[in-house]
Amino acid sequence: MRHPRQAHDDPPAEPADAAYRHHQSSDHRFHHFLDHGARLPGIFNAGFENISILEIARRVTCHVPAEIVVTPSNDPRSYRVSSKKLQATGFAPQHTVEDAIVEIIAAYRDGRLRDEEAHYNIKTMKKLPLRAA
Repeated sequence: MRHPRQAHDDPPAEPADAAYRHHQSSDHRFHHFLDHGARLPGIFNAGFENISILEIARRVTCHVPAEIVVTPSNDPRSYRVSSKKLQATGFAPQHTVEDAIVEIIAAYRDGRLRDEEAHYNIKTMKKLPLRAA
């Protein structure tokens, strides 16, 4: 986790998008499928805001003073998805990326969000015992 005053993005920032969703929207999706799942077989994408990491960084700077530093990368991945199939079932997200930004900033300021090693996927995975396949 980076200090909130350091927002980083790996270019190419504009085409490298990801479909972001608010964590509470997951609960809402689960309930939607528990209520309607038998009538809705299949696989559904659930990302409603196809925006770049750089755009998220820009949105964060509307709430906290930060300098956005863009560093070079050779990672061309893009995670753009369409959630039209899910929306056609009557599902509508109740939370936005903006909601998440505001909540994360509040959690950081309140001391609920701490920089702990358990929050780093690679560090955590390196501690896991390897099992032979």
